[in-house]
Amino acid sequence: MQSKDRGSYALLVQGAVMDGDWTGAVEELKQMTEVGFYPNSRNLNAWSEGMERGCRPSGGNNCQNNVGVYYGGRRRRRSWKKKRDGIWLENLRRQ
Repeated sequence: MQSKDRGSYALLVQGAVMDGDWTGAVEELKQMTEVGFYPNSRNLNAWSEGMERGCRPSGGNNCQNNVGVYYGGRRRRRSWKKKRDGIWLENLRRQ
């Protein structure tokens, strides 16, 4: 198993928050702090924004409650960074 960096742990916490899996988010945060990584203000902002949105910024289609509201029924275009984060998160979860 490969060692994880701060970004990997933060991404796992963010993914759990956006899935509404609070137990998983706490466990990931606990693992993050046990290895000596602590969240910074950027992590906290990303997690709180994800919690407020209640949907994944990348990868999945968990935004059923927002479909057609903001985007007028059009397919939402995702940035390359959000696509990258979605791919990374899926790979981290497979490990």
